[in-house]
Amino acid sequence: MRSWGKFVNRVLVATVAASLVPLLPSLGPLVAPTAQAASCLPNSTILKTTPSTYALPGGASVSMWDSGHQSNPLNETRVAAVTIPRGTLTPGAVTAPTMSAAVTPAAMVARDPRAVVVINAGHFDPNVSGIPEKSQVRDGVILKATSTRINGIAIDAHSQSAHPAVTILNGRIVSSHGSVPVVGVNWQTLGSGVTAYSYVWGQRAHPYGPRTIVVANGQVISIKRGSVGRSRPAMNQWWLTAPAGPYDAKLAALRVGDAVTVKLSESAVLQSDGAWPHAVLVNPAAVVGSGGTLVSQGVNKTTCVGRDENLRPRSAIGWLPNGDELVVTVSGRATVNGTRWGGSTVHQFAEIMKALGASQATALDGGTSTTLLIRRTVGGPLVRLDRPISEYQRPVVDALVFRA
Repeated sequence: MRSWGKFVNRVLVATVAASLVPLLPSLGPLVAPTAQAASCLPNSTILKTTPSTYALPGGASVSMWDSGHQSNPLNETRVAAVTIPRGTLTPGAVTAPTMSAAVTPAAMVARDPRAVVVINAGHFDPNVSGIPEKSQVRDGVILKATSTRINGIAIDAHSQSAHPAVTILNGRIVSSHGSVPVVGVNWQTLGSGVTAYSYVWGQRAHPYGPRTIVVANGQVISIKRGSVGRSRPAMNQWWLTAPAGPYDAKLAALRVGDAVTVKLSESAVLQSDGAWPHAVLVNPAAVVGSGGTLVSQGVNKTTCVGRDENLRPRSAIGWLPNGDELVVTVSGRATVNGTRWGGSTVHQFAEIMKALGASQATALDGGTSTTLLIRRTVGGPLVRLDRPISEYQRPVVDALVFRA
């Protein structure tokens, strides 16, 4: 308890108590209301020590900095950085089989012997039982998307590279009654248009409108009313629904037997950085959600207030000026009430990414989700870099994979 008390004094007192209560409800009484931090905690000095290094298949390499055991485990820091030369390992996305049940990154690639580097990717939506918070595309197939601009990581199969991007769903339903916009695929809320649900949503009930049109093989096969529309679609079906209003009225014109075409595509607006051209990638090979920008054009873009000042495990992907990719985690050893602590603040993590040479860096999910795995040989055993492989691995919604 003495170590935890030091942590409260050093870090949590510099946060807004209200932002911590949802995160650590059982520790609420320990945290007194205070003002936000006036300045950042000091930057980590871990990168001034000598790292351990080794090579990976495909030209990638690992560098590890580890403070070792400290009397206060919250002072322990491990930075694991994998450098992937541009155009060497092939990036992609791996996901849980459905959105109803997350799985660990290790399980996602257990039968994928060419997966050399694996890192947890997008955040989950805690308000909808943990489904992916943002868009998800795997092997060119749209699993989850929205017509609202949303940030993520997009994979360009042609250049074999990952990019920070803003992704946008382009979709329409076309029938003899006209054309209606599709504004969401397996999305957690209904928007101003039609939302389409498929088998990959999983067992969990999904949002529904007054009616749900069931389409299979390009034809309406059923019309479901009210809450019956919350059920799971069968394989190779689209369940189309909209909130009460003009788009539901459009769906009301459809009849069993009508021919219906569901047209979907995804656009990724690649975010420029220095010499990188600003471009639009149509139908990227993969998309996962991402967090906020840590570094842009070599500038730390983070803040030092609220939860950002907590020492937590963190994950990120970054890019060197020459386009080489960096996959990085920072972690610690302390665990309190099942929640991992130790690692770095958000601002410190951005400084670490800069020190590693990143001119651009984007956060991935962090905290207990942080997991970085590698294979030292193709087909070899998975080795965990952020923590020992024997420790608990949190099931997550998706991961970035780099294959030899």
